[in-house]
Amino acid sequence: MWWLPLVVWSQLAPEVPDELPADGPQLTAQPPSPPTAPTAAEGDDPTDPLPADHPNPHWLFVQAQASALGLLSGQSHTTFGFSGYLGGAYGVPLPHPAEQQVLRGLFVGAGLFGFTGSTDLAQCPGIKRCAGRQAIGGALRFGVASWNRQNQAVPAVIWPDTFVYVQLGAFAGRELVPSAPLAPGVATGLYGGRVDLGITSVGLSRAILWQVGEITDNITLTSVWALLLVPLVLINHFELNLEWSGQAYSPGGPRFGLSLGSGF
Repeated sequence: MWWLPLVVWSQLAPEVPDELPADGPQLTAQPPSPPTAPTAAEGDDPTDPLPADHPNPHWLFVQAQASALGLLSGQSHTTFGFSGYLGGAYGVPLPHPAEQQVLRGLFVGAGLFGFTGSTDLAQCPGIKRCAGRQAIGGALRFGVASWNRQNQAVPAVIWPDTFVYVQLGAFAGRELVPSAPLAPGVATGLYGGRVDLGITSVGLSRAILWQVGEITDNITLTSVWALLLVPLVLINHFELNLEWSGQAYSPGGPRFGLSLGSGF
């Protein structure tokens, strides 16, 4: 009866396969779960529209320039000095589609201008620009302004990137011959008119400053470049000048010139 336990074991023991798989137990692959959509941050509504353009935009009310001025008369007399302008302007951009990037429009302005400097006199042989020259006057401006919106909403007040203008002005002032050992200083009245054709571009200054930051990531080199380009950043105003003045100490008549400076 010793074989009875073996018979019972053979009936109860699990079957063992003759060969096991070479790569071990087989696992059933589970399908990947679908990605979940990101949730919007609190207060961030993805359906919010872009900021709307202002319905009644207009150009910046104030215009100003300061520049170095050089004039040359028909008798080869030279005048050098400084000129300035401060005035108001009003204009609106032309109607445009919402996707248009560059806006343009007309403006009209009025303001005060003046200059101070020195000029040549025939009474001062061998001495350049021996007479002082100062004047102040009023001017009217007519021009065109432009602005690159760069995907921004149009604001109520637009600071133009560039504007071109024609300026008509009249002035009054004086020419002053300084005193000398044998002659007291004397002054005489000065009057005349000017026609100027100018351009002022704040966008040019902004583009140069942006370019400085793109040249290098090294702060030292960037600082050196910035110092070298400061004159270019400051000079964003160019003006051609035609002046006519009456006879003072210096000869009257037309003078042609150029102004370089800064403005907005």
